[in-house]
Amino acid sequence: MTKSLVINAGSSSIKFQVFEDETSILSGLCNAIGLENSNIKIFVIPTDEELQMVRNAKLL
Repeated sequence: MTKSLVINAGSSSIKFQVFEDETSILSGLCNAIGLENSNIKIFVIPTDEELQMVRNAKLL
């Protein structure tokens, strides 16, 4: 199982994505770096098993 981090850095933003083998498991971005309105967003991508657990719990 290989994990890889991909980073795209611009002048005022950073975007990233983490892969496990060829599957994306996490991504995020930081916008407006150095400015008052900067923000960070991180997205966790659920596995198929986690999605099935939620469906079975009837939460979707």
